[in-house]
Amino acid sequence: MTTLAQCVGEETDTIEDAYEPYLLQCGLILRTARGRVPTPRAWAHLGQLPPRDRPSRSGDTVRALIDARRARLLHPFDDR
Repeated sequence: MTTLAQCVGEETDTIEDAYEPYLLQCGLILRTARGRVPTPRAWAHLGQLPPRDRPSRSGDTVRALIDARRARLLHPFDDR
């Protein structure tokens, strides 16, 4: 959650206390032994396909989600 907090300019505690429960309830992330991971629903919300090979670190997954979201915001009509 630290990576996400840094990317959006929030404190890690705020992300864990306010945003994480909402994302879990919506089915956009799962808590696993390896950390939080996006669900297929999260990838669909971003208009992206999930990566075939999971990154080795959960932070890489969060960065991939944020990059996908930025690309969608910057180029909303681009069919990637």
